[in-house]
Amino acid sequence: MPNRRELEERFKSVKKIKQIVYAMELIARNRLRRVRDKALSGRPYAEKIADILASVGQKSSDLMHPLLRKHDQIKTVCFITFSSDKGLCGGFNNIILEAVDNEINQAQGKETKIIAIGKRALAHYKRKDYDVIASYDGLEHNRELEIAQDIASKISHMYKANEIQKVILIYNKYRENLVGKAVLNTVLPVEFEVNKGELEEKKLISEHLFEPSRQELLNQLLPQYVTNQLFQAALESRAQEEMARMVAMKQASDSADEMISSLELEYNKLRQSQITSEIIEVINAS
Repeated sequence: MPNRRELEERFKSVKKIKQIVYAMELIARNRLRRVRDKALSGRPYAEKIADILASVGQKSSDLMHPLLRKHDQIKTVCFITFSSDKGLCGGFNNIILEAVDNEINQAQGKETKIIAIGKRALAHYKRKDYDVIASYDGLEHNRELEIAQDIASKISHMYKANEIQKVILIYNKYRENLVGKAVLNTVLPVEFEVNKGELEEKKLISEHLFEPSRQELLNQLLPQYVTNQLFQAALESRAQEEMARMVAMKQASDSADEMISSLELEYNKLRQSQITSEIIEVINAS
């Protein structure tokens, strides 16, 4: 059984840890407010640009663009993954890394390449000896758009040159309830999921006169669409990272409170036992 001094030292140590994790929880909560607003405000634009492209392409099967062309044979698949630069965010990174490992295992017979965003994922891929063709960090420094534009340019060039035949995006989407689940989206070739019922409600399938032409509009919108997919994924990932970190620090803070209560109880029992022993000694001495 520990003595009083040992209990006092442990109590002080746990209390300091509690102060640190509580401060980190407050920081994550403050960051979450900022990045969550950016992620949520970006969703309507992402949905609208997808709707516009669907409405442009739905009645024009003759429209052509290199990013729409499907390759006859898929030899190389490129995965774009978003993770964090720092730890202490619960299972946020493990969800992505497990999804990537599963996808690579299922892609047997195909060459796989990875574009890694975040130091945590990059370290994992190096240990696994995966083929990382590009890596980025610093999402917390508001570099989301810069990184998205650079990646979009890189994968578009590689896809047009037939160096890769498919691009899959893997990231954590922001969720209020923190249900951990990796989102997998096919970035290239660009695919439009046209729901005619929804399009009729939005009056997008009626005949329109386009100026410039549908083809010119498609040429301008498709690169923006690819970039925006990556940009929105970066925003979603950052928001979910801070949510995961805030929850992890809250759990650590609660655990510290429980440990402090346990140590206080143990300390009081020890103190009571010592006082009882002193009283008995006084009585016996008299």
